[in-house]
Parts: sequence; structure tokens; C-alpha cells
Amino acid sequence: MATINVRVSDEVRDRLELSALRERQSLSEYVRDVLSASAFYQNDDDVTSSGDLPAPESMADRDRHVLALLHEILEHVDEREADYHQGRVEVLQKGFTAEYEADLRGYSVELSRSDCRLVRDILDMFRVVGASVARLSEDGTPVSADTERRLSYQGFDFNDRREGHMASYVDHLVRTERWQEVRPIIEGDSRGNSHGEMLPTYSRMLARYKEAITARRREVGFAAYELATDDLSAIEVAGYGRPAD
Repeated sequence: MATINVRVSDEVRDRLELSALRERQSLSEYVRDVLSASAFYQNDDDVTSSGDLPAPESMADRDRHVLALLHEILEHVDEREADYHQGRVEVLQKGFTAEYEADLRGYSVELSRSDCRLVRDILDMFRVVGASVARLSEDGTPVSADTERRLSYQGFDFNDRREGHMASYVDHLVRTERWQEVRPIIEGDSRGNSHGEMLPTYSRMLARYKEAITARRREVGFAAYELATDDLSAIEVAGYGRPAD
């Protein structure tokens, strides 16, 4: 693994250390993840209007050979599409780079490992928060309906490319039998579409949630994840700026 030496100000180092603490990572692990996410970040110019991968500037000879062989096989399997597959073989064999896109159609840009982890952390947060809200209700000290809504997963914004990709990941996680408590959201009328940007709100809530969980490390078992009313209020305010009316 390569090594990169970077000089930063004391203030930047302190902020990075605080962020690493919130993520429960060492400083070097956190910085490595941030740099990796930045290196592989795709902006809006790097994708097609449909969100698919663009035609690559180049393709390794080995990959061209494998794809061409697949099209040759498919040419004999489906005679109705034989002409199409013959055309794809020609494109790949002769290296017509502007035509490569057809073989990547339907493939999205990658959702980075750090964004995948962020989505899972957000879902974990809402799982713990939801259980704490339910426990308070059973104890006779329920939160208000507006606060309960704010402390629940509300989906991601489909109109934002990054959030839309995260929403697709949530859908995948639920379909593979994980985080089933959010299934009603993605199968409801909204289909998991918040119709407004939510990631900044969730991220602020998550930072405050991690502080609350860290403060409860001395507790044993499930008690470490039983958030008090004050904790829930702090998480709500972190996300929305003030308590619900």
C-alpha cells in the first residue's frame, strides 16, 4: 500500500481527529477513507442522463476479448438478435470506443464504500432511535407525533443523484432481509422518496447519535442503546435545528 505524506494546520488535524472519533476510527483510517471516497467520486459530468456509466475512453484488450466472446455466444443462442451481436463483436474487435456504452447500459456508477457504510449507519441509528421511542411510549412518556416522525427514516431524495443511489441501496438491503423496519417506507406511497434533500439532516443526527452512544459505553447489553428523552431531543435538534412544535 502506498504512503502519502500531507501537511495540514493544527485546526484541520483537530477537526479530522474529532471526525475520526465520531466514526470510531483511527485518524489514519478515517483520512484514508475520505481520500478514497474523493478519488473515486463521480460528478454529474461523469454519468449519462440516465445515471448509467458513460462510454469508457478505453477498454483493456482482455475485457474487449471477453465481451466479444460473450456476444459471439449470444449470436448463436438468440438468432433473432444475431445481427445486433455481430455488430457488437465488430465494435469490440475494432476498438470503436464511442460505441462501448451499449455494453455498459444499465450499470450505475459505484456507490462508494464510505457511502455504503454511511447508509448502514443511518439505518442503524433509526433502528436504535425507533426502539427507544417505543420504549418511552410503553413507559408512559411518549414523544410527540411530530418528533416521532422526525426521528424516523423518511427515505432519500430521488432527484439528487447521490441520495437516489443511496435509496437504491436501502431498497436492496431491505429486499435481502435486512433493516425490515423500513420496509413500510420503501413499499408505501412514497416508495422511499423523501422529495427533499435528507442526507445533511441525517448526517447531523448521526453525529449527535454517535456522541450519545459513546457516552453510554459503560452500560451493559441493550441498556447501552436505550436512549433517554434528552438524547432523543438532542438528536432531533441536531437534525432540524429546533424541537418540533
